[in-house]
Amino acid sequence: QGGARALLQEGDGDEEEEDQGEDAPAASAGPVPGGLSPVQAEAILAMPLRRLTSLEAGKLAAECEDLEAAIAARDRLLGDRAFLRAAMADDLDALAEAFDEPRRTRVNEDAAAGEISTADLIDNDRCLVLLTARGYVKRIA
Repeated sequence: QGGARALLQEGDGDEEEEDQGEDAPAASAGPVPGGLSPVQAEAILAMPLRRLTSLEAGKLAAECEDLEAAIAARDRLLGDRAFLRAAMADDLDALAEAFDEPRRTRVNEDAAAGEISTADLIDNDRCLVLLTARGYVKRIA
């Protein structure tokens, strides 16, 4: 965006220079305005004329201002710890509101009191335990 904006600011309005006849490769070999790299200049030269004319300076300036405002907001977040904490609290409140659902699981009162033993958590299923001659143990459910 900055390259297109620089070209719009530096353009002198001479349409004769925009002719891309046989001299287009020679024009792209010259100095590049606006601090663009040769690759960027070549990409701009390759754009269709209708796309170049649709690039309005107002739209580019508005988008640049929006980006600068977003950068300033992020810089403020990084620079002010209290502001960062307030923004995080706001985000967490928004998430809590968006995902506000009642709890689906039930808390067992006995579990909360610590009255459940490890043995209570193991299923009481029948199984067969085999011990081989070589000392291996195998459980078959």
